[in-house]
Amino acid sequence: MLNPRALFLPLIMLCSLIVMPATAQETELAGIWRGSFNINIGGDREFILTISESDGALSAVLDIPAQGMLNLTAESIQINGSNVRFLFPRIDGEYYGVIHSDRATDGQPVRMDGDWSQAGEYIPITLRRTLTD
Repeated sequence: MLNPRALFLPLIMLCSLIVMPATAQETELAGIWRGSFNINIGGDREFILTISESDGALSAVLDIPAQGMLNLTAESIQINGSNVRFLFPRIDGEYYGVIHSDRATDGQPVRMDGDWSQAGEYIPITLRRTLTD
């Protein structure tokens, strides 16, 4: 017979992961991050990732205007140390990268180096935090 306590502890640990507030590093990511990529068809394409923090939770919205992708909400955001991953399963896409050690005068990160992956294609994109929309 299975011990009920053996099930209770993993359940508590799972719940704590779901409701954990954002860490200081995660809230530092809030802002507008811009980059561009070129797939040799029509020149550079702008890539805009807007990250918001509310009540300790992060959310992100992706815009790639040249492809008609606007206000696409990330369904999952994963941060592990300086590694980040934003998942967009509705379009089979993800941005994953590393928060670079470069900092602005206020101490906030200003650069992420990573890759945009969609439908099996990988495109390197460096994102830089911008001050305004």
